[in-house]
Amino acid sequence: MMRALACLVLVAACHGNATTDDPDLATYLSRVAKLDEAARQREVAGWRLTRPEFEQLVVVPYQSLWFQYATHFDELAPALAARLAHPGAVTARKHVANDRGLTRSQGRLRWTVPLQYPSMVAALDGAPIDTVFVRLDGHWRSLSGIDEELLARARALDPTCGDRLASAGTPSQCTEVAWMIADAALRRQDDRFAHACKLASATCPLHGLPELDAALRDAGIAREHGSTDAPTVQTASCTTPEYIIKGKYGESITIRERGCHLCTLARDDETSPLLDGFARALRESPHALVEAAGLTRITLCSSIEGQNDASIVDNAIGGTIDPQRGGLMLSTEGLSLTGEDIVHHELFHLFDRSPEMLRYAGSDAEWDALNPKGFTYGHGQSAGPGFLNAHATVNEREDRATTYQFMMGRPGELCDRAAHDPIVLGKARLIRDRIHDVLGTSEYLERRLPCL
Repeated sequence: MMRALACLVLVAACHGNATTDDPDLATYLSRVAKLDEAARQREVAGWRLTRPEFEQLVVVPYQSLWFQYATHFDELAPALAARLAHPGAVTARKHVANDRGLTRSQGRLRWTVPLQYPSMVAALDGAPIDTVFVRLDGHWRSLSGIDEELLARARALDPTCGDRLASAGTPSQCTEVAWMIADAALRRQDDRFAHACKLASATCPLHGLPELDAALRDAGIAREHGSTDAPTVQTASCTTPEYIIKGKYGESITIRERGCHLCTLARDDETSPLLDGFARALRESPHALVEAAGLTRITLCSSIEGQNDASIVDNAIGGTIDPQRGGLMLSTEGLSLTGEDIVHHELFHLFDRSPEMLRYAGSDAEWDALNPKGFTYGHGQSAGPGFLNAHATVNEREDRATTYQFMMGRPGELCDRAAHDPIVLGKARLIRDRIHDVLGTSEYLERRLPCL
């Protein structure tokens, strides 16, 4: 009994796979797949490298990771066993760095063994078995667990850089840079790690939610997550339309919001193409503007419903603000807007609620003076001279936000319009001047818009 327990706890000392082992990996895995569940789990548990095997096999700087490898391997072993639960056609091939059929993890695991080491990978019915196999002392072993520790260490140093590392592995310039990230992280070379991460920002772009989450982390903004218990969230104005903020000089300012919006939270596996645009817009926005706007959180919505908001022209809402909570609600619905359009428009709305900008909230005579003579804001108008789209004709707030939206999200289009529309040019310059008054600079706009 004690011998059996020792084999289960110290698998490395009691590899008991003689009945299924075969020097041909495909043959061996085919035999493992035919075992009953308990036997298959025991067999897979025996793939864990002993500490002496590990330290003899892997290269510096991975040699010190055996305890972490063993812990991760034990967590991953049940899934590996389940992967082989159904017999099928097993194929195996050499594990080489330029193999475009490798999974990302398999590609990164190539870094852990010596150059040209005869490690192997396998597939079941054409789908990868996501680990790397090595043959030691007549038995097959697995490297599963090393990559998990590598990613954990990189993310602990820089979560965004760790995510970029996780996107690498297949043959690419990104993977070349990612090797440097991994090596520097494990060697604790902080300056080299930071340099590699900077290179990866260009060579290892993320996409979708990973890229948005990376942009949010870099900006210090939280993302509100959905749950089955609370699949919707309202703006604070739905229940508390009136609230007080502190002005520039410490005075109390009462604000009353007319709009109320209901967000149906997007799933945490959302794949909308708008997500990359959201991320780009956040990265393009200066930290000083984000801070002045009071933006601290983003809520992704599969849809947004508006109530009691005079600015809503139809039922399609790309985004809205929740100023009491410092939030933006962004819709992932496929509208005619880009992700950049939505974020820049809503971010300016939030900035427009900052204490320094509230002087223009009631009546903006300076802005109105730019409009065509006799023009009155309201619904149902077309975008004539001085207006970038029909939404800009609804009210001053929407006109200002739309102008900024084009300045940031469609700078070429705005400059083309401004070349023959002095009203549009005047509005863009006024937005620039007001941002300069609040931030002390508007250089980012001047670089983006040479027509200013």
